[in-house]
Amino acid sequence: MNRGASGFVFDGLERLLRSPEFRAKRAAIEALVREEHADELAASSDYWQRRAIQRRSEREIQHRLDSIMPSRNSLWIAR
Repeated sequence: MNRGASGFVFDGLERLLRSPEFRAKRAAIEALVREEHADELAASSDYWQRRAIQRRSEREIQHRLDSIMPSRNSLWIAR
């Protein structure tokens, strides 16, 4: 083991975003939110109303993803 190495990594956030666990969690969040808004979306007949529902879904997905994202100031350690 290199005694001079700190174990900190520069690309920790990118590693997290590429990890299979995070991708699965992101897909689950997206599927859940889209399922929650599916009935409302199916019932709307107007283009602009559907677009508003889609945009609301996108904002909800982003809000939920923001809640699980670590701080940009986090320190990352290689395992």
